[in-house]
Formats: sequence, C-alpha cells, structure tokens
Amino acid sequence: PTSKFRWCTDVLKIKPTHKFMEDLGEKALVITGERYSEGSTKRKLSMQKRAFNKYLAKAALGSITTFSPISQWSTNMVWWYLLNPGNRWQNDNEKLYELYKNASGEDCPEDLPSLENIPCGNSRFGCWTCTVVSDDKSALSLINKGKKELACLYNFRRRLKEYRQLQYRKNIRRNGEEGPGPIHKEFRRQLLEELLKLQKKTKFQVILPEEIAEIERIWTLEGLPPYIMEKVFKGELGTMGHIAKKDDELLKIVCKKAGVNVDIVRQVLAIEADFYAKRKRYGIYKKIREILELGLKSETQAVKNSQL
Repeated sequence: PTSKFRWCTDVLKIKPTHKFMEDLGEKALVITGERYSEGSTKRKLSMQKRAFNKYLAKAALGSITTFSPISQWSTNMVWWYLLNPGNRWQNDNEKLYELYKNASGEDCPEDLPSLENIPCGNSRFGCWTCTVVSDDKSALSLINKGKKELACLYNFRRRLKEYRQLQYRKNIRRNGEEGPGPIHKEFRRQLLEELLKLQKKTKFQVILPEEIAEIERIWTLEGLPPYIMEKVFKGELGTMGHIAKKDDELLKIVCKKAGVNVDIVRQVLAIEADFYAKRKRYGIYKKIREILELGLKSETQAVKNSQL
C-alpha cells in the first residue's frame, strides 16, 4: 500500500466489518476510538458532518450507527483516564504509557501525565510491515531505547518498501495490461526467505502456518515451487507443493529440451491438481486458456524488451 493507494484499510478493516454487519442482518452500534484532534483534515470534515451530533453518525450501511464516545477528548484526557487508578478495567496501564513514551523519541518527564501537563504519548502504531509511511519512527525510537530485538522487523519493512521499485517488478500486470506488475519471482523468494529466517531468529510469529499454506497454493498455481520454506526450515513444515522436488527437476529438463516455458507448465499442472478432486471440473479449460494467453503475452513483451 501507498499513501495514494491505501487498499489495505478497505480490504482488511472496512469490508470485513460491513460484511459481518450485513450477515448479522440487524441494527447495530459500532463503537470507535476516533478523535477529532488526531484525525486528518478529511476525517475532521467528515466528523463535522455527523448526522445526529458530534458523537453519532450513520455508517455506509443504513442499519449501522457509529458511536465515537471520545471524539472530543485530547491526548491528555485519554492518558489521564487510562492511568487513573479507578479505570473500569482495573489494569495497570503504566506499561502501556511507557511503550508510547519510548516510541515518541522525545525526552519525556518521569511524572505520569495529568490533565494539566502534556505527556509524550503522541506516538502512533500500525502494522509493522506498513509501507504507507516513509519511515517507522516509533519502531526506530523503541530500538534506540533498548528494544534491539525489533531491529530485524524494522529492517525487513525497509526492505519491503525497497522492493516496490520498478527494477524488482514485472512490466506487465496480472490482468495482462502493460504497467508495474507483481514482484519478480526471484525477489519474492528472497523476501519470503528473509521473513522465515526473521521468524526463526526472533521467535516472533510473523507468519502463520495457514498463511504459509496459502503462499504454497498460490505459488504452485503461478508455477513457483515453494522450496524456500524447505530450505529455511529443513523439512520442519512437511511436504511443499503439488510437485515433488525431484519431479520438478525432471520437468525443467524436459521443458528445456522441448523449448517450453516451465513456469507455464507448472501453472497448468497446478490447475489440474486443484480440479482433480472436484466432481465438476467446469471452468478448468477457461483457466488453462487464461494461463496460456497470459504466458504468451509475457513472452512477447520479453522479446520486445530484449530488442530495445
């Protein structure tokens, strides 16, 4: 995601929430922690146009009302409430304040905040891999304050941002149109290998087994045997891919002799494997045709580029 193409907010937050509400089929009240003082100009204008009052608003779905109980609070008020001994959760939030204080990168007073003084609690946290911001200042501040174990995560995020540059990407999109496309397969392998090594080194679970299985499925469909996982974990994750490694090596030899693109053959085999257990195989020829046409388009573009 980028500041101009922030697809993740819509795909990972807004749409799943709306789908849940639609499936619920009832009127609902969604409580949010948004505040007028911390929002962007666009959000502030949106909050000013609330349908009922400064705390309530109608969401995109007519059956949903959004309630923002702390919309008028300052940062001081938030921290004063969280650190007040009488807070409803009966939890010690001083560790939370310490986290935000260390992430601010400022010299903060040792005293806890009150309604009068201004705390160093204005730091922001988001997804650790977020590439919308140019630099993760909160993570860097925490590293400088002694959280050295976060350095691997910080460096990986920078690497991820670097891979968005054109030299790492195909010049044809997934829909077959010309333009910045997906990352080249060799760089995707490098990224995954770095991520798996990071997980093994730090003991942080940064990728779930289910996510690894999904990568395996997609890579196989794209003709990319996922041997990186075997390389890093040395068999700990079990069998990878629909094609055994020795069979894939033989496939590469045969395709080379026949002058056929091995990646396209892998994708066709993966589609066959995907449809194998299905009673109805409707759509398999269409999928194979799409793979062949896209492969032909990619090879034609590669020939054009080589002639430039």
